Amino acid sequence: MVKDIKIEDFDYNLPDERIPRHPLQQRDACKLILSRPDGGVAHRHFNELPSLLPPATLLVCNDTRVINARISFYKTTGSRIEIFLLEPIDPADYVLTFQSRGKCIWNCLVGNLKRWKEGALSIEIRAEGTTTPVTLSARRLNPTAGNAHAIEFTWDNPDVTFASVVDAAGFIPIPPYLKRESEECDNDDYQTVYADAKGSVAAPTAGLHFTPEVFDDLYAHNIEVGKLTLHVGAGTFQPVKSENIGDHPMHTESFSVNRDLIRRLIAQKQAGEPLAAVGTTSVRTLESLPYLGAAIARGDESMHVDQWEAYSAESSSIDTIEALTAIDRWLEKNNKTILTASTAIMIAPGFRWRMVDVMVTNFHQPQSTLLLLVSSFLGERNGLPVWRDLYDEALRNDYRFLSYGDACLLFAPTVAKRVSIDNTVDNTAEDTTDNNADNASDATDTIILPVSKSIGARYLAASYFAGTLPTCPALTDCDDLRVIQRALLALFDMKETGKISGESIDIHASGTAFRFVTAIAASTPGTDCIITGTPRLCSRPMAPMLDVLRKAGAQIESLGENGTGPYRIHGSALKGGEFEIKGDVSSQFISALMLCAPTWENGMSLRFTTPLVSRPYAEMTAQVMRQFGIEVTLHDEGVEVKAGRYVAPARFKVEADWSAAGFFYEAAALSNAKIRIAALVSPSESLQGDAATAGFFEMAGVESTFDDNGATLSEGEEKPDRIEVDLTDNPDLAPAFAVACALSDCEFRFDGVRNLRLKECDRLAAIQTELRKLGYVITVTDDSIEWNGKRCDTTPEAIATYDDHRIAMAFAMAALRLGEIKIADPDVVNKSFEDFWNQLPKIGLHCQRNGNVIILKRVQK
Repeated sequence: MVKDIKIEDFDYNLPDERIPRHPLQQRDACKLILSRPDGGVAHRHFNELPSLLPPATLLVCNDTRVINARISFYKTTGSRIEIFLLEPIDPADYVLTFQSRGKCIWNCLVGNLKRWKEGALSIEIRAEGTTTPVTLSARRLNPTAGNAHAIEFTWDNPDVTFASVVDAAGFIPIPPYLKRESEECDNDDYQTVYADAKGSVAAPTAGLHFTPEVFDDLYAHNIEVGKLTLHVGAGTFQPVKSENIGDHPMHTESFSVNRDLIRRLIAQKQAGEPLAAVGTTSVRTLESLPYLGAAIARGDESMHVDQWEAYSAESSSIDTIEALTAIDRWLEKNNKTILTASTAIMIAPGFRWRMVDVMVTNFHQPQSTLLLLVSSFLGERNGLPVWRDLYDEALRNDYRFLSYGDACLLFAPTVAKRVSIDNTVDNTAEDTTDNNADNASDATDTIILPVSKSIGARYLAASYFAGTLPTCPALTDCDDLRVIQRALLALFDMKETGKISGESIDIHASGTAFRFVTAIAASTPGTDCIITGTPRLCSRPMAPMLDVLRKAGAQIESLGENGTGPYRIHGSALKGGEFEIKGDVSSQFISALMLCAPTWENGMSLRFTTPLVSRPYAEMTAQVMRQFGIEVTLHDEGVEVKAGRYVAPARFKVEADWSAAGFFYEAAALSNAKIRIAALVSPSESLQGDAATAGFFEMAGVESTFDDNGATLSEGEEKPDRIEVDLTDNPDLAPAFAVACALSDCEFRFDGVRNLRLKECDRLAAIQTELRKLGYVITVTDDSIEWNGKRCDTTPEAIATYDDHRIAMAFAMAALRLGEIKIADPDVVNKSFEDFWNQLPKIGLHCQRNGNVIILKRVQK
């Protein structure tokens, strides 16, 4: 029986020197030990976490903020009385109690209680925003549970909130095993970077390792992040004093979960995708939800999970998804957006895990309830607890333990049956007979791509129309997506507030944003803005799209020469109807119109007067719109979009960017090396037209092997002497493909590239000019680019990039064949791939910045 488990079985020797008193200076530089479902162990670093999580993982964090819970008062005799805040009594709500002015009551522990016989204690504090001292008084009311007492706090300035009082009077309550007083540095060190909701007296320490860079990398790997709140109580430090855990009273903690996360959890479980929890506090909250839902389904609305409730047959009888759905329905019925409850759940060996598949946690104290939780999660192998082998391995390898120590990434033994775990993480496991071992490389050598800019832009536009843009995940790994998100947030603010701003929205150099945001602004009633950008961007043609918008009823005024940008837009409700457009113009015109058309009164029927080019991008737009509930039909003659309402899906996956992957296909062609790319979806499953990259580079001798975690590129068939292809649907591939072919001495002719003259620069001219510097004479026509093998003298100049990210990335790979190359204005890659230069050492290129030039040199890997 669970209650008969002896706590002494969870003891181990923890030397004091393994407990760091302070954290590492760089949070995410700590060690990370990984325990695989098959029992294998690997040693990593925390900043590698995003590449180690399974695809489509939902990662849930606890956003509680530690309060300055230790407040010291001094009697006239000099005796120190320390009051330790536990939880609010009046107001009982954490938000309301911190907003209290003048008075509140808390449940507290009192240090040196015998010296406080009666009367009030007082101290003077300097609260933020005040010019005179504030007198804070504490009066003991009555004992509560255990050794706690109800303490009434009053202060003599009604303009000061209790939050300000605590900030001024108290100290961060660091764990007692650190064996030191709290210091100024703990105010930052003992908070997660995402801490928000005040209320904890201890940090959710697994979250201390996260940095903004780790979150950026998580988004780049398509790992969604959700947040809940559980206020960690002093019970987290409470040792288990009883012989059996059945005699140990588990502490109760309050938590809250918003309805959006409940729905995401339902979708995650329905899809069979993995759920990861950051820290034991997130674990306890998530695992409490099915039992809370079961209680609600039975008519019990006490909103509390008892210590042993998870082990009762009644509470376990309801299906997990059904239980979560019961919570969602209860919230809807009661017109609530946030679930507030409490839990005393005990998780120990014998517990039925229903929610969490992956856990990020620290190393825990011997004989603690947290170690019981970890033991239950990892289970046994060959009759022995897995946790003990894991901790022994960590101690042998000098891992640091407890709050400011190193981290663990734990997979439940059952998770391998449902999700694929990246083979690259198991370099130290004894069993190396994995069928996909040939596809693995060290995780640190795996290329990490940004999310698809094309899908991301369409997702942001659809989220805007669905009214969920402010809460949708940030897509921040390239300039273009940041520009689009900022612009749409500005429009969203105008729409929601009814504010007529007349302000300028600067699109900078983003062509996608210029087209999309212009159309969206024109389709949003109440907007009054100027859409502007760089001179080059404003000069790019927009007439075909603007003609359709104006015929639909849009009010758009050109502020540039000859009908060009910037554009003054007065948004209005558009009529829509039947229109015509050339199919061989920019596909972004067509996509922008498609995205806006559902909001028009009559929708849109758009006929193509010439054959459609870049059709995969229009197909991608249609696919995204369908996931938001829009009815759209795309065919050779045109596209029909019915008027309708955008509804945000519970989950939306933004793939890794195939356009960016093309440059690493180029690298594979030039180096004949094996290259591993994380999270790249196979062409048969991808929404992206540029997934055709795999097929084009197969002609150039690059073979692709896909698995659930990405792709491995390797040398394929013998390379041909000449390649002739039509790039009408994939013109952006031309720079990488041209450089790869030329430097491989493979003659080529690419047709269907007319639109490359209208990109960030005239790409046809740029490719021709810069390849000549490398000794290749390129012929360019109106709609083709060709090399017939003619060579010329090379020049030592740096490659010019023409403010074009794709030119910079395409020519960077030439260093793999030439040995060295210089690229001017390297920051242009930030438009689509900020981390590009940091990825190149993984394929054997050393990068050295020299002013506004980056020097790339081939090195032996």
